[in-house]
Amino acid sequence: MESERFRADNAAKQAEAAKTKLQSISTMQDYRAMFTESWILKDNACVAHLEQLWDASAKEALTQLLQVEAKSAKWYCQLPRAYFEDLSKDLARQSTLSVLMDRVRQESEKLNSALFKLSEQQGGVPRIYLQAAEARKAEGHDKQNHDNGNDDDNDDDDDEIVFLKCEQLASEKAGPCVKQNGGAAFRSVA
Repeated sequence: MESERFRADNAAKQAEAAKTKLQSISTMQDYRAMFTESWILKDNACVAHLEQLWDASAKEALTQLLQVEAKSAKWYCQLPRAYFEDLSKDLARQSTLSVLMDRVRQESEKLNSALFKLSEQQGGVPRIYLQAAEARKAEGHDKQNHDNGNDDDNDDDDDEIVFLKCEQLASEKAGPCVKQNGGAAFRSVA
């Protein structure tokens, strides 16, 4: 009973500390420092576009989107990468600030729904991540066949996408998904 109270108090303190830290963000560089593994913030064109949105509501919407991205990376490792890289390119192409702001908010809502509604998942994984990964693989396959002069889509090796399950390590400090027993190496956001 007391340990539950301790955990609840500790969680509340951590949430308050995170909230204070988020309120202190004043530049996109601060975001990059806070969300070091963000695929969205690795796209310089997207960052340049997002820098134009610097009021309180924009900051809150962007923070929510980046937090969802961080959760996605933590829970699914590299699987969401294609989705977020495509999203960053799309955000960089938005024509006006109001359209960009609306898109950031819509994506945040869409991602929260995909992460937490079973109806939007396939095998416990958000469908949007699976679809983005399949599309990326198909683009790569089509480009490779085109580059090789081979338009034959009967390659059975490419019919299936295999996703490695990312298991969280017992120790929170060891946190990142790591290479084990010959598996692929992943790094998640802490």
